[in-house]
Amino acid sequence: MATVAQPVPKNLRELMLKRVSSMDEKALERLHDLDLLQEKMSLREEMSRQAEAEQTAGQWAGLADAVRAYRSRDRQS
Repeated sequence: MATVAQPVPKNLRELMLKRVSSMDEKALERLHDLDLLQEKMSLREEMSRQAEAEQTAGQWAGLADAVRAYRSRDRQS
């Protein structure tokens, strides 16, 4: 069963601040974990965009050969 997206209230910041200020410690810790997860996802998206731009610009042209050479050297040890 899919959930229906709810409209974002115009006073979202005010509502969220009230809600956070009334949370117990466990709920606040969960919210903190969710905030960290969201930040991690945003950073991954940004890094992915940067990597794609670098790859398009040809900055990773020799990467596959360098990885192959490193792995080959590692096997010979």
